Amino acid sequence: MPATAGTTAGGENRLPKRASALPMRRAMSHHNNLREHYGDERRALFLLGDGFEEIEAITPLDLLRRAGAEVDLLAVHPRDYDAGGDHEKARLVTGKNGLCVLTHRWLDDYGPPMTIMGYGGLLARYDALVLPGGPAVEHMRRNEIVVGLARDAHWCRSHFLCAICAAPLILKEAFALEGGVRHTAFPGCRDELPDALFDQAVVRDDLVITGRSAGAATEFGFAIIAALWDDARAAKVAAEIHAPPPVPLTA
Repeated sequence: MPATAGTTAGGENRLPKRASALPMRRAMSHHNNLREHYGDERRALFLLGDGFEEIEAITPLDLLRRAGAEVDLLAVHPRDYDAGGDHEKARLVTGKNGLCVLTHRWLDDYGPPMTIMGYGGLLARYDALVLPGGPAVEHMRRNEIVVGLARDAHWCRSHFLCAICAAPLILKEAFALEGGVRHTAFPGCRDELPDALFDQAVVRDDLVITGRSAGAATEFGFAIIAALWDDARAAKVAAEIHAPPPVPLTA
């Protein structure tokens, strides 16, 4: 039985939309603009493909929802994927260890790439884009829409861009690690990401937040909460689940 994270109790497909896009802004004023435009409301978009690392998706998702964020899940399939007209099948993704998740929608629901990407497109509804790792990264890093969303988020300086384990490889494809952006990643990515800070579990550099591996999933989630709100919100969630207080990161 799949986990129905993307449906209401009555089975209705839920994907709430914002009335307008977040304005383009400089990174230094990002946090203040979130408060000014949306008060305490925060929204995050997770991209999941078959083979995603479950703990790297479910743990940050759970922590963000505990913090009060709206979290949406979007299924990403390889280019040759054919749902055969079965919309529910298209929304289903299976993790590396067999956990099935029914997402809110799948990427093709949004039409051609030019409709999805660009300022005012899909990302306009969100404050953060979150990319879990796992074998799914191999096909996701070759998906022009996934890479395009990450590139738009980075170039527009309009969203937090969060990737863990192997998912920083997607950021590399999107040129989001150019210019000496500090980051960490799974040690197995050393050949492709030689500048990664593999000795650090979580690294935040401005709007880019990266995690090393599944073992850092909790710290990764707290880092996203602190970025979207503040360290106090992250500490509050940690206390609620009786976890050690998260160590504040220097942006």
